[in-house]
Amino acid sequence: MKCNQCDKQFNQKRKNNFWCSIPCRDIWNNIKKSKEKYIGMNERVDYVICAICGFHAAALSGHLISHNMTTDEYRTNYNKPTACEIYKEKMSSLVCGEKNPGYNHNGKLSPFSKISQKLFWEISEKLPSLENIYFAELDDNKEKDITGKNHEYRIVFEKLILPDFLDNSQKKIIEFDGVYWHGVTGRGNKTREEIRENILEKGGYKILHINENDYKKQPEEIVEKCLNFLTK
Repeated sequence: MKCNQCDKQFNQKRKNNFWCSIPCRDIWNNIKKSKEKYIGMNERVDYVICAICGFHAAALSGHLISHNMTTDEYRTNYNKPTACEIYKEKMSSLVCGEKNPGYNHNGKLSPFSKISQKLFWEISEKLPSLENIYFAELDDNKEKDITGKNHEYRIVFEKLILPDFLDNSQKKIIEFDGVYWHGVTGRGNKTREEIRENILEKGGYKILHINENDYKKQPEEIVEKCLNFLTK
């Protein structure tokens, strides 16, 4: 019998068993439900389809984590959109340019904020070496990349994690808690953040959280706090 999901041959023990494993069954059912949700709607306008597994969604950014892939890598490898037109219009109205002072990306959607990168560059200028340092604007040559490409280091455990700032030699992470996602009315998923942090700590990583408002009020003190965390 061939698995409905992965095409692997397996011994069918029950007549209604069409999958080689429980994960394959769950993936297949999840994809089926995603297709049913968008019946009668228009591809690319109302939803997009994952070129890897056929999953349907308004946006694939979260789904691609299951494939250990970033949206940039997906677009490069498959030349397919990662979000439908309606989703992009909705998000653009919420998180772009002056309408979103917490992120302020000059009209471009981005996974990182300018103010976080400002802090990370101030920290980096005071470090003796950038050999094992990773953050969004620091490219592979340890130079500044202002194209908007995300160079955050990829840590893979049971899920893909991209720390805001990482010293990989010491397994130390600085997480920048911006107002937009982590403020009083923050839009972030607290449960997901807690799971993410628990995974990192179990993996031996130490984490320092920096609040955006604290950095704005006391930039020099915050930079010093980060340096003490990284060097002691």
